[in-house]
Amino acid sequence: MARCRRRQPRRSLEHLARAAADLETLAILLLSDANNSEEELVALAILKIALSKDKDAQCSSRYGSGGSYSWKKCKEFFDLLLHSFPVCWFKAWLRMGRDAFWHLHDLIAADAAFQSTANRPQRPVHYQLATFLCRVGAEMALKTASVMAVAEGSVYNYVQHVIGAIRHLRSNYLAWPGEARRHFISEKFAEQGFPGCLGTTDGSDS
Repeated sequence: MARCRRRQPRRSLEHLARAAADLETLAILLLSDANNSEEELVALAILKIALSKDKDAQCSSRYGSGGSYSWKKCKEFFDLLLHSFPVCWFKAWLRMGRDAFWHLHDLIAADAAFQSTANRPQRPVHYQLATFLCRVGAEMALKTASVMAVAEGSVYNYVQHVIGAIRHLRSNYLAWPGEARRHFISEKFAEQGFPGCLGTTDGSDS
């Protein structure tokens, strides 16, 4: 007796179709902005992934999920993002340069937040970090999930993992100043018209 493939849930199909549309738009924008043949090749590679995702969405609507093939194409996009995108494109997605990205990765990679307590291992730390940066860089969780080919709930999990790991570093970089330092900081802020101030919370140097 023939076995029927389970039809992919409508929400998953919409998720896959949205990912294809997002990547296709990105490819067109990158291609129009390309300054050399290398950038054109990157844009065309992304377009190829987008078209493959779109084909998967159409096939899945008829025959069910295509399995791990989508993840393979997503990994292609992710590898392009990490290693082949021009610096300006890398920063547009992750809001920092490659050197800063890998430096932060090395600082948090061994944190317990990335150690799975279940039988199924977590995604690699660099994958979770990239998802986190994409999300906090003003992309919607659903759009981030579409591009990274993960469930929307995984985006929130990755954000929590990375935030937890970064918070564990705070004692290495943040400390309440001693009396002499407090006096010095207060004087400098007073010179700028802010008497009695010991710091700021908008990202400015104190």
